[in-house]
Amino acid sequence: MRRMHSAGGIGRCGLVALVVACVSAAALGDVRVSLRASARVAMDGPVTLGQIAILQGDESAALEDVVLVPVAREGLKGHSAWFEISVERVREVLAARGVRMATLELRGSVCAVMPMGGRTVRTIEHEDEAMRAAPDLEIHAGSVGEAVGGALVRAMGVERKDIRLRFSRRDRALLEMPSAGRSVDTRIAGRGDRMSVRVTVYAGESIVRSETIRVGVEVRRLAMIAVGEIRRGQRIGDEHVRDERRWMAGSARVATEVLGRVATRTIPAGHTILAHEVEREVVIERGDLVTVTCVSGTVLIEIRNMRARKDARVGDVIELESADGHRRVMRARVSGPGRAVLDAGGGM
Repeated sequence: MRRMHSAGGIGRCGLVALVVACVSAAALGDVRVSLRASARVAMDGPVTLGQIAILQGDESAALEDVVLVPVAREGLKGHSAWFEISVERVREVLAARGVRMATLELRGSVCAVMPMGGRTVRTIEHEDEAMRAAPDLEIHAGSVGEAVGGALVRAMGVERKDIRLRFSRRDRALLEMPSAGRSVDTRIAGRGDRMSVRVTVYAGESIVRSETIRVGVEVRRLAMIAVGEIRRGQRIGDEHVRDERRWMAGSARVATEVLGRVATRTIPAGHTILAHEVEREVVIERGDLVTVTCVSGTVLIEIRNMRARKDARVGDVIELESADGHRRVMRARVSGPGRAVLDAGGGM
């Protein structure tokens, strides 16, 4: 009787807890709970197990409505647009509800929860809006988006402060996914104002997510700026240009050498000079007579009255023929106006 009395000392609350545990164990059987990589939920609603995990098993429906966070908004910290729910948190909540953990198989490590609605997120209205528009998404430290940004910084050969990236709203779930405990592989295809990036996220030996996204790219580079209008064919000197760091499209190829070059088109004042807008000055025109210096070891021989077969710039290798009617032909490298060099030992 004493033993019966001792057992009865559990009390009403204890008996209720015992009944709940027994019912839960009997009702659930074997259930597999696999955390999703990410999940979107209502900002002012609860976060339930059914929202952040895939539940499998005959009696898995009994766990779908288990509340992990009473109000999703409360999980956000600072300006973050997402928060994490770990598998440890899931285990803790289920154990507190009296669920017998021996009947469960928990998979995954964390789920990135993104509350939607009632929160201001910086976006642009149109995909083709100017590059200086604010980015579609705020990329946070420790996210897949940060890894993608780092890869683009390296690909463009600039520092982080000298690049602006514009991501699409469509890629939000992938970019805001936490990268902690995961490996992020990025493959960049080509160069342009909008670059294609193949992103694959690994968790151990499993692929969590794999997508190709498009990213708008703008970089700040040191460029040569036209001080005043530079006319087509004009030779560019110090007085015509100034250097300045400017933002430009990622595909822009700025001219790195402009002094002594010739403008291929009229360049307006204040314009960033691009590579295709300047060229080396023509120093030999077709039909000009050229003196060729032949070099063979320490011996130098000059051959005069060789006629150029085409226009040429310093550094170009051109064909020349004798002007005395014998039509001897040679190839030499242009060294300046009316002059070329032939390395008799090395050839051209």
